[in-house]
Amino acid sequence: MRGGGLPGLALLCLALGSIQCEASEPIVGVEGEEAIFSPKIAGVAKEITWKKNGHKVAEWDNGTVMFFQSLKDRAELLDSGKLTIHSIAQEDVGTYKSEALVDGQYQEDIITLQVLARPSPPTLNCSVVGDHVLFRCTGDSELESYARYRWERGGKVVDLNTITIPLGEDVGHSETAMCIVSVSKTEVNSSISLSSCFPEDPSNVRRRYVLVVVVVVAVAAAVILTLVYLYKKGHLNTIHSRIFGKRSGAPESTGESPESEKQLLNLGSNSNVDVHLKESKGREQSAAEPIADDMEPDDTGSPPKPKRATVTEDAPVSEPSSAANLPDETKNGELDTPAKLEETSLKEESQ
Repeated sequence: MRGGGLPGLALLCLALGSIQCEASEPIVGVEGEEAIFSPKIAGVAKEITWKKNGHKVAEWDNGTVMFFQSLKDRAELLDSGKLTIHSIAQEDVGTYKSEALVDGQYQEDIITLQVLARPSPPTLNCSVVGDHVLFRCTGDSELESYARYRWERGGKVVDLNTITIPLGEDVGHSETAMCIVSVSKTEVNSSISLSSCFPEDPSNVRRRYVLVVVVVVAVAAAVILTLVYLYKKGHLNTIHSRIFGKRSGAPESTGESPESEKQLLNLGSNSNVDVHLKESKGREQSAAEPIADDMEPDDTGSPPKPKRATVTEDAPVSEPSSAANLPDETKNGELDTPAKLEETSLKEESQ
Protein backbone atom coordinates (compact mmCIF):
# COMPACT_ATOMS: atom_id res chain seq x y z
CA MET A 1 0.00 0.00 0.00
CA ARG A 2 1.32 3.39 -0.96
CA GLY A 3 0.82 6.30 1.44
CA GLY A 4 1.11 10.05 0.98
CA GLY A 5 4.43 11.54 -0.26
CA LEU A 6 6.86 13.08 2.15
CA PRO A 7 8.23 16.51 1.13
CA GLY A 8 11.29 16.03 3.33
CA LEU A 9 12.55 13.23 1.05
CA ALA A 10 12.65 15.58 -1.91
CA LEU A 11 14.81 17.97 0.08
CA LEU A 12 17.04 15.02 1.00
CA CYS A 13 17.56 14.25 -2.68
CA LEU A 14 18.60 17.81 -3.35
CA ALA A 15 21.05 17.73 -0.45
CA LEU A 16 22.71 14.59 -1.81
CA GLY A 17 23.61 16.43 -5.01
CA SER A 18 22.72 13.45 -7.18
CA ILE A 19 22.08 13.77 -10.86
CA GLN A 20 18.62 12.22 -10.51
CA CYS A 21 16.73 11.66 -7.26
CA GLU A 22 13.11 10.49 -6.91
CA ALA A 23 11.01 10.44 -3.74
CA SER A 24 8.40 7.72 -4.23
CA GLU A 25 5.30 7.25 -2.11
CA PRO A 26 5.84 5.39 1.17
CA ILE A 27 4.82 1.75 1.50
CA VAL A 28 2.40 0.69 4.24
CA GLY A 29 2.13 -3.00 4.96
CA VAL A 30 0.83 -5.39 7.61
CA GLU A 31 3.00 -7.79 9.56
CA GLY A 32 3.54 -10.99 7.60
CA GLU A 33 2.93 -9.45 4.18
CA GLU A 34 5.41 -8.71 1.40
CA ALA A 35 6.85 -5.27 0.75
CA ILE A 36 7.80 -4.49 -2.86
CA PHE A 37 10.11 -1.55 -3.62
CA SER A 38 10.08 -0.43 -7.28
CA PRO A 39 12.59 2.36 -7.90
CA LYS A 40 12.35 4.69 -10.87
CA ILE A 41 15.37 4.02 -13.08
CA ALA A 42 15.84 5.50 -16.55
CA GLY A 43 17.96 3.18 -18.72
CA VAL A 44 19.83 -0.06 -18.03
CA ALA A 45 21.65 -0.21 -14.74
CA LYS A 46 24.98 -2.00 -14.42
CA GLU A 47 25.00 -1.80 -10.66
CA ILE A 48 22.20 -1.38 -8.10
CA THR A 49 22.56 -0.90 -4.34
CA TRP A 50 19.83 -0.69 -1.65
CA LYS A 51 20.45 0.96 1.70
CA LYS A 52 18.23 1.08 4.81
CA ASN A 53 18.75 4.10 7.05
CA GLY A 54 22.19 4.58 5.41
CA HIS A 55 23.34 0.90 5.77
CA LYS A 56 23.72 -1.41 2.77
CA VAL A 57 21.20 -4.27 2.80
CA ALA A 58 21.23 -5.51 -0.83
CA GLU A 59 23.45 -5.26 -3.93
CA TRP A 60 23.18 -6.34 -7.56
CA ASP A 61 26.37 -6.22 -9.70
CA ASN A 62 26.34 -7.65 -13.24
CA GLY A 63 24.02 -10.51 -12.24
CA THR A 64 25.55 -11.19 -8.82
CA VAL A 65 23.15 -10.56 -5.89
CA MET A 66 24.14 -10.17 -2.24
CA PHE A 67 22.03 -9.43 0.85
CA PHE A 68 23.17 -8.01 4.18
CA GLN A 69 21.87 -7.65 7.74
CA SER A 70 18.24 -8.75 8.28
CA LEU A 71 17.40 -9.31 4.59
CA LYS A 72 19.40 -12.51 4.25
CA ASP A 73 17.26 -15.48 3.10
CA ARG A 74 14.05 -13.42 2.85
CA ALA A 75 14.50 -10.94 0.04
CA GLU A 76 14.80 -10.82 -3.76
CA LEU A 77 16.50 -8.28 -6.04
CA LEU A 78 16.05 -8.08 -9.80
CA ASP A 79 18.17 -6.31 -12.47
CA SER A 80 15.41 -3.71 -12.76
CA GLY A 81 16.19 -2.65 -9.20
CA LYS A 82 12.94 -4.14 -7.83
CA LEU A 83 13.43 -5.24 -4.21
CA THR A 84 10.99 -7.64 -2.49
CA ILE A 85 11.05 -8.33 1.25
CA HIS A 86 9.05 -11.34 2.45
CA SER A 87 7.19 -11.51 5.76
CA ILE A 88 7.83 -7.99 6.88
CA ALA A 89 8.03 -7.13 10.60
CA GLN A 90 8.45 -4.08 12.78
CA GLU A 91 12.25 -4.33 12.47
CA ASP A 92 11.93 -3.59 8.74
CA VAL A 93 10.46 -0.13 9.35
CA GLY A 94 12.73 2.65 7.95
CA THR A 95 13.82 4.67 4.94
CA TYR A 96 15.14 2.71 1.93
CA LYS A 97 17.25 4.32 -0.82
CA SER A 98 18.19 2.76 -4.14
CA GLU A 99 21.33 3.77 -6.08
CA ALA A 100 21.48 2.65 -9.72
CA LEU A 101 24.56 3.19 -11.91
CA VAL A 102 23.36 4.02 -15.44
CA ASP A 103 25.85 5.22 -18.10
CA GLY A 104 28.37 6.22 -15.44
CA GLN A 105 25.86 8.26 -13.41
CA TYR A 106 23.90 7.29 -10.28
CA GLN A 107 20.12 7.52 -10.11
CA GLU A 108 18.58 7.47 -6.64
CA ASP A 109 15.09 6.78 -5.29
CA ILE A 110 13.93 7.02 -1.67
CA ILE A 111 11.03 4.95 -0.28
CA THR A 112 9.85 4.64 3.34
CA LEU A 113 8.30 1.53 4.83
CA GLN A 114 5.66 1.51 7.58
CA VAL A 115 4.56 -1.81 9.14
CA LEU A 116 1.17 -2.11 10.85
CA ALA A 117 -0.10 -4.70 13.30
CA ARG A 118 -2.53 -7.33 12.02
CA PRO A 119 -6.17 -6.18 12.30
CA SER A 120 -8.69 -7.92 14.56
CA PRO A 121 -12.08 -9.19 13.32
CA PRO A 122 -14.56 -6.30 13.28
CA THR A 123 -17.32 -5.78 15.84
CA LEU A 124 -20.87 -5.85 14.47
CA ASN A 125 -24.00 -4.37 16.00
CA CYS A 126 -27.46 -3.41 14.87
CA SER A 127 -30.18 -0.99 15.94
CA VAL A 128 -33.61 0.15 14.77
CA VAL A 129 -33.56 3.67 13.37
CA GLY A 130 -36.99 4.84 12.25
CA ASP A 131 -38.36 2.32 9.77
CA HIS A 132 -34.95 0.73 9.09
CA VAL A 133 -32.48 -1.53 10.82
CA LEU A 134 -28.96 -0.12 10.83
CA PHE A 135 -26.00 -2.55 10.75
CA ARG A 136 -22.65 -1.07 11.75
CA CYS A 137 -19.15 -2.55 11.34
CA THR A 138 -16.33 -1.25 13.55
CA GLY A 139 -12.64 -2.13 13.22
CA ASP A 140 -9.47 -1.29 15.18
CA SER A 141 -9.36 2.40 15.98
CA GLU A 142 -5.57 2.68 15.38
CA LEU A 143 -6.03 1.25 11.87
CA GLU A 144 -9.10 3.30 11.00
CA SER A 145 -7.24 5.55 8.55
CA TYR A 146 -5.88 2.52 6.64
CA ALA A 147 -9.00 0.31 6.73
CA ARG A 148 -11.56 -0.24 3.97
CA TYR A 149 -14.98 -1.73 4.71
CA ARG A 150 -17.47 -3.66 2.66
CA TRP A 151 -20.64 -5.66 3.39
CA GLU A 152 -21.65 -8.85 1.63
CA ARG A 153 -25.26 -10.04 1.76
CA GLY A 154 -26.91 -12.51 -0.57
CA GLY A 155 -24.19 -12.12 -3.20
CA LYS A 156 -24.41 -8.32 -3.16
CA VAL A 157 -21.46 -6.16 -2.06
CA VAL A 158 -21.74 -2.71 -0.51
CA ASP A 159 -18.51 -0.76 0.05
CA LEU A 160 -19.55 0.91 3.29
CA ASN A 161 -19.01 0.30 6.97
CA THR A 162 -22.77 0.60 7.58
CA ILE A 163 -25.80 -0.82 5.78
CA THR A 164 -29.52 -0.32 6.33
CA ILE A 165 -32.39 -2.75 5.74
CA PRO A 166 -36.09 -1.72 5.85
CA LEU A 167 -38.14 -3.17 8.71
CA GLY A 168 -40.78 -4.47 6.31
CA GLU A 169 -38.29 -6.59 4.38
CA ASP A 170 -38.71 -10.36 4.71
CA VAL A 171 -35.53 -11.65 6.34
CA GLY A 172 -34.96 -15.40 6.74
CA HIS A 173 -33.89 -16.83 10.09
CA SER A 174 -30.71 -18.29 8.57
CA GLU A 175 -29.77 -15.23 6.50
CA THR A 176 -26.55 -13.51 7.51
CA ALA A 177 -24.57 -10.47 6.48
CA MET A 178 -20.76 -10.35 6.55
CA CYS A 179 -18.55 -7.32 7.04
CA ILE A 180 -15.03 -7.47 5.61
CA VAL A 181 -12.24 -5.15 6.75
CA SER A 182 -9.19 -4.74 4.49
CA VAL A 183 -5.90 -3.25 5.65
CA SER A 184 -3.24 -3.30 2.94
CA LYS A 185 -3.42 -6.88 1.58
CA THR A 186 -4.84 -8.42 4.79
CA GLU A 187 -8.58 -9.06 5.22
CA VAL A 188 -10.59 -10.04 8.31
CA ASN A 189 -14.36 -10.49 8.60
CA SER A 190 -17.28 -11.07 10.94
CA SER A 191 -20.89 -12.18 10.32
CA ILE A 192 -24.21 -11.33 11.96
CA SER A 193 -27.66 -12.93 11.77
CA LEU A 194 -30.13 -10.49 10.27
CA SER A 195 -33.16 -11.98 12.04
CA SER A 196 -31.60 -11.32 15.46
CA CYS A 197 -31.76 -7.59 14.82
CA PHE A 198 -35.39 -7.34 13.72
CA PRO A 199 -38.09 -6.85 16.39
CA GLU A 200 -39.97 -10.10 17.02
CA ASP A 201 -43.50 -10.38 15.72
CA PRO A 202 -46.02 -10.32 18.64
CA SER A 203 -47.90 -13.24 17.09
CA ASN A 204 -44.74 -15.36 17.32
CA VAL A 205 -44.43 -14.51 21.01
CA ARG A 206 -48.02 -15.57 21.69
CA ARG A 207 -47.52 -18.84 19.84
CA ARG A 208 -44.45 -19.61 21.90
CA TYR A 209 -46.29 -19.00 25.19
CA VAL A 210 -49.19 -21.21 24.08
CA LEU A 211 -46.76 -24.01 23.22
CA VAL A 212 -45.16 -23.81 26.67
CA VAL A 213 -48.56 -23.99 28.41
CA VAL A 214 -49.61 -27.03 26.33
CA VAL A 215 -46.43 -28.89 27.22
CA VAL A 216 -46.85 -28.18 30.96
CA VAL A 217 -50.51 -29.33 30.95
CA ALA A 218 -49.62 -32.53 29.07
CA VAL A 219 -46.90 -33.43 31.57
CA ALA A 220 -49.21 -32.77 34.55
CA ALA A 221 -51.97 -34.92 33.02
CA ALA A 222 -49.55 -37.80 32.45
CA VAL A 223 -48.41 -37.68 36.09
CA ILE A 224 -52.01 -37.66 37.41
CA LEU A 225 -53.07 -40.61 35.21
CA THR A 226 -50.04 -42.60 36.38
CA LEU A 227 -50.92 -42.01 40.05
CA VAL A 228 -54.56 -43.04 39.50
CA TYR A 229 -53.48 -46.26 37.78
CA LEU A 230 -51.10 -47.17 40.60
CA TYR A 231 -53.81 -46.46 43.20
CA LYS A 232 -56.34 -48.72 41.49
CA LYS A 233 -53.82 -51.55 41.21
CA GLY A 234 -52.92 -51.25 44.89
CA HIS A 235 -49.30 -50.42 44.13
CA LEU A 236 -49.46 -46.91 45.53
CA ASN A 237 -49.69 -48.09 49.18
CA THR A 238 -46.82 -50.50 48.63
CA ILE A 239 -44.63 -47.76 47.17
CA HIS A 240 -45.61 -45.43 50.03
CA SER A 241 -44.77 -48.03 52.68
CA ARG A 242 -41.44 -48.87 51.06
CA ILE A 243 -40.39 -45.25 50.87
CA PHE A 244 -41.73 -43.86 54.15
CA GLY A 245 -41.62 -47.14 56.09
CA LYS A 246 -37.85 -47.29 55.83
CA ARG A 247 -37.53 -43.71 57.03
CA SER A 248 -39.73 -44.26 60.12
CA GLY A 249 -38.17 -47.64 61.01
CA ALA A 250 -41.33 -49.63 60.21
CA PRO A 251 -40.85 -53.19 58.89
CA GLU A 252 -40.69 -53.47 55.15
CA SER A 253 -43.82 -54.75 53.49
CA THR A 254 -43.74 -58.14 51.77
CA GLY A 255 -45.18 -56.63 48.60
CA GLU A 256 -48.33 -58.82 48.82
CA SER A 257 -51.82 -57.42 48.59
CA PRO A 258 -53.84 -56.83 51.81
CA GLU A 259 -55.97 -59.93 51.14
CA SER A 260 -52.89 -62.14 50.86
CA GLU A 261 -51.46 -60.77 54.09
CA LYS A 262 -54.73 -61.55 55.94
CA GLN A 263 -54.70 -65.11 54.64
CA LEU A 264 -51.13 -65.58 55.86
CA LEU A 265 -52.11 -64.30 59.33
CA ASN A 266 -55.10 -66.69 59.47
CA LEU A 267 -52.90 -69.63 58.50
CA GLY A 268 -50.41 -68.74 61.20
CA SER A 269 -53.11 -68.52 63.89
CA ASN A 270 -54.67 -71.86 62.81
CA SER A 271 -51.31 -73.61 63.02
CA ASN A 272 -50.81 -72.28 66.54
CA VAL A 273 -54.27 -73.61 67.57
CA ASP A 274 -53.44 -77.06 66.15
CA VAL A 275 -50.23 -77.17 68.14
CA HIS A 276 -52.09 -76.32 71.37
CA LEU A 277 -54.76 -78.95 70.68
CA LYS A 278 -52.14 -81.63 70.10
CA GLU A 279 -50.38 -80.76 73.36
CA SER A 280 -53.65 -80.86 75.35
CA LYS A 281 -54.64 -84.21 73.83
CA GLY A 282 -51.24 -85.60 74.74
CA ARG A 283 -51.73 -84.51 78.34
CA GLU A 284 -55.22 -86.04 78.53
CA GLN A 285 -53.98 -89.34 77.11
CA SER A 286 -51.18 -89.42 79.62
CA ALA A 287 -53.64 -88.77 82.45
CA ALA A 288 -55.95 -91.56 81.27
CA GLU A 289 -53.23 -94.22 81.19
CA PRO A 290 -53.01 -96.38 84.40
CA ILE A 291 -50.03 -95.79 86.58
CA ALA A 292 -48.01 -98.87 87.38
CA ASP A 293 -47.57 -99.93 91.02
CA ASP A 294 -43.88 -99.32 90.88
CA MET A 295 -44.25 -95.90 89.20
CA GLU A 296 -44.65 -92.64 91.06
CA PRO A 297 -47.27 -90.20 89.72
CA ASP A 298 -46.22 -86.61 88.88
CA ASP A 299 -48.58 -83.66 89.28
CA THR A 300 -46.76 -81.67 86.60
CA GLY A 301 -48.09 -83.83 83.80
CA SER A 302 -44.76 -85.50 83.06
CA PRO A 303 -44.51 -89.31 82.62
CA PRO A 304 -44.55 -91.31 85.94
CA LYS A 305 -41.24 -91.91 87.58
CA PRO A 306 -40.22 -95.21 89.27
CA LYS A 307 -40.89 -95.34 92.99
CA ARG A 308 -37.96 -95.07 95.30
CA ALA A 309 -37.26 -98.15 97.38
CA THR A 310 -37.81 -97.66 101.10
CA VAL A 311 -35.60 -99.38 103.60
CA THR A 312 -36.85 -100.09 107.13
CA GLU A 313 -34.60 -100.66 110.08
CA ASP A 314 -36.18 -104.08 111.00
CA ALA A 315 -36.02 -105.51 107.53
CA PRO A 316 -33.02 -107.75 107.07
CA VAL A 317 -30.61 -106.97 104.36
CA SER A 318 -30.82 -109.68 101.79
CA GLU A 319 -27.69 -111.15 100.50
CA PRO A 320 -26.87 -110.81 96.88
CA SER A 321 -28.48 -113.57 94.93
CA SER A 322 -26.64 -115.73 92.60
CA ALA A 323 -26.28 -114.96 88.99
CA ALA A 324 -28.94 -117.53 88.13
CA ASN A 325 -31.67 -115.61 90.02
CA LEU A 326 -30.78 -112.20 88.55
CA PRO A 327 -32.54 -110.73 85.53
CA ASP A 328 -31.01 -111.15 82.12
CA GLU A 329 -29.68 -107.61 82.13
CA THR A 330 -27.87 -108.24 85.38
CA LYS A 331 -26.47 -111.47 84.09
CA ASN A 332 -24.80 -109.53 81.31
CA GLY A 333 -23.19 -107.21 83.81
CA GLU A 334 -25.56 -104.30 83.20
CA LEU A 335 -27.49 -102.54 85.98
CA ASP A 336 -31.18 -101.60 85.76
CA THR A 337 -31.48 -97.86 85.39
CA PRO A 338 -34.79 -95.99 85.79
CA ALA A 339 -34.94 -95.70 82.01
CA LYS A 340 -34.49 -99.46 81.65
CA LEU A 341 -37.18 -100.12 84.25
CA GLU A 342 -39.59 -97.76 82.51
CA GLU A 343 -38.94 -99.45 79.19
CA THR A 344 -39.53 -102.90 80.75
CA SER A 345 -42.76 -101.72 82.36
CA LEU A 346 -44.05 -100.35 79.07
CA LYS A 347 -43.28 -103.65 77.31
CA GLU A 348 -45.19 -105.64 79.95
CA GLU A 349 -48.21 -103.36 79.67
CA SER A 350 -48.26 -103.67 75.89
CA GLN A 351 -48.25 -107.49 76.21
